[in-house]
Amino acid sequence: MDPNTWYFALSALAQVIGGVLGLNAIFVAVRLEHIIKQVDYYKRRGASTLKWEKKSELGDDRISFDGRYILKKLKALEKKHRDDPAFIVHLEHTLKRYDPTLRATPERAIRFMDDTIYSLEDNLEQKRNVIHSMITPSVISLFAIFGSMMMLGFSDYFIKSFSASLDALIGIIVIGILGMYLIAVSSYRILWSIE
Repeated sequence: MDPNTWYFALSALAQVIGGVLGLNAIFVAVRLEHIIKQVDYYKRRGASTLKWEKKSELGDDRISFDGRYILKKLKALEKKHRDDPAFIVHLEHTLKRYDPTLRATPERAIRFMDDTIYSLEDNLEQKRNVIHSMITPSVISLFAIFGSMMMLGFSDYFIKSFSASLDALIGIIVIGILGMYLIAVSSYRILWSIE
């Protein structure tokens, strides 16, 4: 095998996969930024709602940052006090704080609580899905980049043995194409989920 072809193919493969992976990282960062803003907003709404229970505001630091914990507490609070008139009045005040243009009614207050729970749960799930959708494509792509760099390091051996070099090159190219395909699919899903 011609050494120039060998060097060019392996270095081009590593550069293209690295570029595609970097571009996908931009899409992931943009999507995660949007989701994190939504999670923070609904966490604040949930924390405001949880202040109705005096226990929750006394020394419970998790209320200020842990979305899953807030969600669990909100669901328990809603289940326990959904029909309590004092709780509904608290919800009306909380609703008025977050949307002063609306006239606060008991029905809207309950919808506000339901919407807070649903939206917080949905955004936390989206965040988890975006992060998990990147694990497999990133690992495969990094394996292809690492493999091509390792093969460049052992170029003398591979260039002398034509069958070994062709098999190794085809294997790395197949892994690289698989990694780029998975990155393209996850990028497509992330881009279409951006509002």
